[in-house]
Amino acid sequence: MRNRFLRLVRIVSLAAVIAFPLTATAPAGAATSDEISPNPTNMVDCNGYSSVYHSLKVTMKSLCTDPYFKEATGAERAYDNGHYIGHDEPSVKFISSAPGSGNHMTYFMQLGKDPAATPTPNGSVTHYGELSIAPWFGLPICDPKSYPQKPCTPDSDTNTGLGSPQDAGSAFHELQFYPPGFGPFQDAFGCDQTFYCAALTIDSLSCTFGFKFCNPACFEPVNFAYLQTDGVPAGPPSPQLLNEASFHPNAHTLLMSGGDKLKVTLEDTANGLKTTVQDLTTGQTGFMVASAANGFMNTNPRTCGGRPFDFHPEYSTAAPRNQVPWAALEGGVLMQQEIGHFESCSSVSNQLGLSFDPQTFWTCNGGMEPGGVGEGPCNFSTGVCTNPTTEGGGACPAGAGLCEFSDAI
Repeated sequence: MRNRFLRLVRIVSLAAVIAFPLTATAPAGAATSDEISPNPTNMVDCNGYSSVYHSLKVTMKSLCTDPYFKEATGAERAYDNGHYIGHDEPSVKFISSAPGSGNHMTYFMQLGKDPAATPTPNGSVTHYGELSIAPWFGLPICDPKSYPQKPCTPDSDTNTGLGSPQDAGSAFHELQFYPPGFGPFQDAFGCDQTFYCAALTIDSLSCTFGFKFCNPACFEPVNFAYLQTDGVPAGPPSPQLLNEASFHPNAHTLLMSGGDKLKVTLEDTANGLKTTVQDLTTGQTGFMVASAANGFMNTNPRTCGGRPFDFHPEYSTAAPRNQVPWAALEGGVLMQQEIGHFESCSSVSNQLGLSFDPQTFWTCNGGMEPGGVGEGPCNFSTGVCTNPTTEGGGACPAGAGLCEFSDAI
């Protein structure tokens, strides 16, 4: 086993703890006859803290949009069922008043290439995934069922209300690139041990204006689909129906190597947002359209049920005010580096025992842990950790010492 370690997920309770801050609550109801009811295990809460459903991928939280509650009393960082869900997302935002700048753009990029040397616990040698688990390109998307649950006209600057009740319903698209060496994706952030892959993701927020009600059962529903050489999702992409096939690459999933040069295009089509990656090094192309025909759905914020939906870009231009009103990044047209989700260890111990991924352990020893003694509530000025718990606050299993639910590669 190589001495690398990734802090990924928190053990959480499925108790019905309401997201904060809220002034009113309501339980999720049954989906209506024209809606698709969520499977018991699904992705109607990207963060994995649903009060009702089990999450297909509890590690997805590090790849979710970072909500920001902007209230009359001031800004509040978002909590999902009592769990703080903020994370580091430094970004570069593109600003333009040119028509079309908010719904059609092309980027050129080169994928990071890992050094031949094995990564070290002290960080003197690192692989790309240790630095950023998912560089991505973002774009506001129309979703009338997302916060603040208002009608939305695709590709129109009339959607912005500058934080008022007139804001259109907004979701946030991220075209995410996952580095190699950290898989399987269902409990990690890489889809392959050797290759990069990319996915079209769309996060919505099941909250009313002013965050007076947020549904604790489906707080942040996410649509997810890998870019495919044939454009057909590997599995159902909707929050309600996402399953293991959705997270497992198949023969048509676009796979890319470190160092490959890419042309990345985001554009609206009659059927929804189309994301395309042309690998200029290999000549391969992968794409995905966020369409009802491909199985994408938006989510009823009261029932958590889904309806097939074509997701279109929200704005015509990349003007500063054209943002997703609930995103901490003030999400517009931007690119981002997802950092702060990795720590290295000299060794790991106390195997967790997951059948689908045996490389999961409770305890990180040495490396970059405070004081080199493992995880737990720590005094970072002294490096002393006491009262060992899991990251989610639960008691450590017997004999695990200082612990956290984590993946080792």
